[in-house]
Amino acid sequence: MATSAVAIRPTRAAPVLGGPPDPPSPIAALDIRHQELVLGIARAHAESGGAAVVVPHDLGSAAAYAHRMAVLSRGAIAVCGAPREVFSASLLSDVYRHEVEVLSHPRTGDLLVLPVGNGGRVDIRERPVG
Repeated sequence: MATSAVAIRPTRAAPVLGGPPDPPSPIAALDIRHQELVLGIARAHAESGGAAVVVPHDLGSAAAYAHRMAVLSRGAIAVCGAPREVFSASLLSDVYRHEVEVLSHPRTGDLLVLPVGNGGRVDIRERPVG
């Protein structure tokens, strides 16, 4: 299983380590407007000197809001850096074991990560890593 972890410019660890833990917030269950709101609040907090760590599965949102990110694969960090350094089609295709394309949004320039469709064909012999 592949997971991406995003650190949105953590400049001070004290607020994270010294304060009470935040409850988990599954942003994937939110509509687009509220996902953008939550990620915007996290980025504003980080830009004001705090720390924010977000673990999304939407790689486009991760790339749009993160200053630095880490991609985890099979329990270890596969790569860490700025979104444009981290997101390559070959790396993400390998990590997710599914071909993806990484494109720039034509208006914003933000990175978009899109799966390459296979017409609905699935190899049932493929077993999930777990």
